[in-house]
Amino acid sequence: MGLQKMSCVVAIVVLCLCASGLGQSLPPGVEKKNVKAGDTQQSYFLYVPEPGKKTQPMPVIVVMHGAGGNGLEQVLAWKPVAEENKIILIGPNVKNSVADWDQLYDHPEWIHHAIDETGKQHLVDGRRIYLWGYSAGGMFTFYLASMESRYFAAAGVHGGIIENAKYQMADFAVRKVPFAYYIGTRDQWWTVKQTRASKEALTSRGFNVHYVEMQGADHNFYARSGEITNDAWKFMKQYSLDGEPQFDPLDLAKIKAALK
Repeated sequence: MGLQKMSCVVAIVVLCLCASGLGQSLPPGVEKKNVKAGDTQQSYFLYVPEPGKKTQPMPVIVVMHGAGGNGLEQVLAWKPVAEENKIILIGPNVKNSVADWDQLYDHPEWIHHAIDETGKQHLVDGRRIYLWGYSAGGMFTFYLASMESRYFAAAGVHGGIIENAKYQMADFAVRKVPFAYYIGTRDQWWTVKQTRASKEALTSRGFNVHYVEMQGADHNFYARSGEITNDAWKFMKQYSLDGEPQFDPLDLAKIKAALK
C-alpha cells in the first residue's frame, strides 16, 4: 500500500464542490500550464497579477484542491486576495484516484518544478513561497509542509486532518513551519475532536498554529472562501524564510518506515 492510500479521499469527492469547470474560458491573468515530471506530464493553473509583473518579486501560494476538484477552482477562490496583494497563485491538478494521490505523496517534485518554471518567467520572492490545501489537498499540505519546511514559509489547511493520526510526520520538519488551520464545526467528514488532536500534535512539537473553528460551517470551503482566504493570508504573510529556499530530496524508505 502506498503512503497515502486513504479511502476517505474517494468519499470526499462528493463534497468537493467545484467553483468552475475546466472547459470554460479562463479569466484574465490565468493560464493553464504543463510541466514534465519523470515520464509523465502534469498540469497546473497559474495566476500572475498584471500590475505586479516585472516590477518587484512577488510571493507565491501553491493552492491544492480537494479530491474530485481541480486547480482552477482554488485559483479562482484565492484570486481576489492575490490580486489585491500581488501574489502569484499556482493551482496543481491532481487526478481523482487513490493511485494519483499516492503518486503525489511519493513524488511531489513536480510541484517544485512548476514553481521553478514560474520563476523563470516572473519575479518570484523565493523566501515567501506558501502552501495551501483544502480537504484531501489539506491533508497533503500537512505532509509536504512538514517534509519541505525549509522551502515553504508557512502553510494553511481547511477541512483536513493529519491522516490516520500519523503525527510523527511533523518530526521530519527541520523548521517549525507555521500553519493556519480551519474547520467547520459541522464538517461532514472530520470532527473538532480530530482537528484539535492534529493541532495539539503540532503545537506540542513547537509549531505555531493559527486554529479556527468556524461555527455552523460545514466541509464546503467555497461557501466561505472569501473570509477564509483573507484570514489565512493575514496569518501566512507574517512569515518568510531566513535564507534561500531549499527543497530537500525525500527519503521515501525512511518516511514510509516511520509512518507505518
